[in-house]
Amino acid sequence: MWLLFGSLITIEVGRLACGQSAPVVLVASKVLLVAAVTLVLLLPFSLLPLTLMVGSGQLNQAPAPKTFAAAARKVLRDPVMQAYLASMMFVLLLGVGALLNYTSPVKGSRQERMGSVIFEVGVLGVYTVDFFVICPILTVRMWRAWRMMLHS
Repeated sequence: MWLLFGSLITIEVGRLACGQSAPVVLVASKVLLVAAVTLVLLLPFSLLPLTLMVGSGQLNQAPAPKTFAAAARKVLRDPVMQAYLASMMFVLLLGVGALLNYTSPVKGSRQERMGSVIFEVGVLGVYTVDFFVICPILTVRMWRAWRMMLHS
């Protein structure tokens, strides 16, 4: 997953800095293709041990919270959920940028340029949060679950 999001970041930055046909963009596109195919092929096998552990009850589950507020607090304290919410802020920027870009009355107007910049900031923000926050947290969690399964 790191290669996938890293190549997406490289493609966006390379495209903005050097143009669509830059060698950096072409190489990152090939890395993106390989990472996506590898992720699709290996994801079922990497999730299989975790699903087996959950199904057999090997993971120690905390008791369910008594109130909705306690359950919401527990979910919102999770670092992956916090990163997901931060990523959603960039998705909102992405939507605002797309609206500004596509509703501009004149091609090349200031509104279209501002929308394009806001859209690119949103895209890079989503990819960066996924690359630097969500992927490392999920990797550590999968590694711990894998170790727990091997040692029990």
